[in-house]
Order: sequence, then structure tokens, then C-alpha cells
Amino acid sequence: MTIALGILTPQSIIVAADSEEVADFRTASSKITVCSSLRTDAHNQPQETCLAITGAGDAGYLDFVKRQVIDLIINAHPEDQLISLNDFHAKLQRLIRHFYRLHIIPFKHLELSVEVIVGVRIRGESAVFVTCLNTVRRAASTIDVAAVGLGRTWALNVLANSSLLVNETSATIMTIQAVRSAKYHATGCGKDTTIVSIPRNVGALRIANTRAVREIESILEEYQATAIEQLLFVCGGPVNISDDIGARLKRCRQQIQNAASRLYSSDSLPEWATPSDSKT
Repeated sequence: MTIALGILTPQSIIVAADSEEVADFRTASSKITVCSSLRTDAHNQPQETCLAITGAGDAGYLDFVKRQVIDLIINAHPEDQLISLNDFHAKLQRLIRHFYRLHIIPFKHLELSVEVIVGVRIRGESAVFVTCLNTVRRAASTIDVAAVGLGRTWALNVLANSSLLVNETSATIMTIQAVRSAKYHATGCGKDTTIVSIPRNVGALRIANTRAVREIESILEEYQATAIEQLLFVCGGPVNISDDIGARLKRCRQQIQNAASRLYSSDSLPEWATPSDSKT
């Protein structure tokens, strides 16, 4: 199927996914759709909204739901525009229930499904929402992780220690490792990892530099080889631990920090964030 994540940290919302697409009609791409809007509501007050949405399930259905969620923000009439996260939650819940009633339940023999993760900031308030069947859950207010798709378990294992999600940089690095683990273990997860960061209070959403993400993945692979070597040694396996293992770990740490400094250095939109998906 795929892997998609939504992570709420004290500094930002991280939305991530692999970019694998599978031919089977029951599976889907987990590409991320982004939206940024600054509009005036019916009371002539500025309304600023940033949103990133991803998910897993049937490809056509997922694209349809994503467009419907974007329409809640972009194409709403002034009197229907979002005024709070609670308002968004209620509208999203109605949308998902309506979708399941019309498009999933009548065709339950086909075993279709759609799971959606939405990271959103509205007027300085931010949250992560995740669907399960026809319900919508709002993530905890401080630090929380939502995951959908076949690689969910592998990703959540990596992100179990929430103390590593205290800021945007560390959360992004851990997210890269989580998606990498899902891509390694779960069939149907693969290709590039795409990541979007939305500041919790104010600021434009940012899209992680693909080259920096790939570089960090490569460094983490080297680190994992070192970790496996240590495990084999501790368990009495036929391996010799080199004296410079500490130096190797320090080198990995420095290389990751260097690559992390370039994660959000580019303002350009990658291929998966088409102009129609982003509106200001």
C-alpha cells in the first residue's frame, strides 16, 4: 500500500510520505498536496490557512478526497470560510462520513478504503487530523504521531520516543528514518520521501529539499550498519568491533547535521506539488 505520516511537534507540523505508486487499483500514491491561502472572511478579517494532506488507499478516491478537503479552504464562500480548528474538524468529519456513505459502503465487496492525514494551521492554531474508516481523530495538542498505510507499524516503531520530536530539525530527521524503515520492510512502499513542514504559529509552509533527504537516508543507512555490528558483537556473534566506532558515529552525526541544514533551504516546489495544489 504505502506510508504516510503526520507529526505534531512543539514547533511545527511535519507531513511526510513515500512516493511509490502501485498498479493495483486498490492501492495508491501517497503524494502530498499543499495549500496556502490568505483571504478576508465575511467580517472583513484576514484568514490565513496552511494545509498539507496525504494518505493511503484507492488512488482515485484519495485524489478525490484531497481535492474536497482543499475546496473547504480555497473555494468556500465567505460565509462558509473556516474560523477555527474546531470548525475545520466538524467540516472534515461531515465530508468523510458523506464520502463513505456514497462511495465506500455501496461497494464494500470491492474492499476499497481511504485513509487521510491532514496537517493544518488556521489563524495561528495548528493540528493534525487522521481518519479511520468514517471517523476523524484530532492528534494531541503538544506532541503526537499519526500514520496510515501498510508501512504504519514500522514507522511508528521508529517514532515511539517522542522526546526526539522536540523541534523541526530533529523531527524531520526522525521522520526520514521512519519512512525509510517502512520502505525497507513493507511491500508497496518506496521511491523518494517527500516532507512538508508547517510552523505551528506563523510562517509559510516549507517543502524539504529532496537531495538533502536522500543524503540523510544514505547516512542513516551507514549508521544502521554500525548499529547492527554492535548488536552482533554484544550477542556474541562472529564480528570484531573496530576501535574507531565512536569516531564513525560522530562522523555520521556531523554529516546528518550538515545535510539537515539544507533540508528547508529551497523555496522551489517539487514535481508532486503542482501549481494547482498550492494557492495563495
